[in-house]
Amino acid sequence: MKHKKLLALFLGGLLGCCAIACSAPGEQPPSDNIGKEDGQKPQGQKEDGDSQGSDSEKTENQKPVLDENATDEDLLDLVKDDTKVVAEKEYAKIISDMKEHVEDFSGQLYQMEGYYLEEDGTSYITDDPKSTEGNSLPLRYVQEAPKSGAKIRITGIAEQGEDDTPVFSVVVLESLD
Repeated sequence: MKHKKLLALFLGGLLGCCAIACSAPGEQPPSDNIGKEDGQKPQGQKEDGDSQGSDSEKTENQKPVLDENATDEDLLDLVKDDTKVVAEKEYAKIISDMKEHVEDFSGQLYQMEGYYLEEDGTSYITDDPKSTEGNSLPLRYVQEAPKSGAKIRITGIAEQGEDDTPVFSVVVLESLD
């Protein structure tokens, strides 16, 4: 149950960051709305007659998307429209492209199948159950690791790690063996 709460918290944080990062050009960032609660207008901003309530009122009425008893399947169902499914025949090209242009893939949600390997204390998804050479990505936040060499389906977020190398932050890891 603890890992499900962490996954829900992680996803909530991710969705919040995405919402802030994807705000339309010309919109006020949330920090510009400070002071509106007191009836003050932010410095350098004109009062907008189209406003239908403060942002704080809107967020108070929001409810969590998932409850504390949500399963991994519930989480996957919630994000299925935003998930890019990588087919087996596309796997090698996607991994290669991620390694060359991690900035183009960073922050996007992917689902792919491969093999789980651990090497030198680092977890990987790879297309070869014996080696991490070639088409493999390091994994972060693996909570319940399957046995090394196991066939897995993983849903996670491509991110830029240290030294501009791609890493895959795990949201859901399913063992297919």
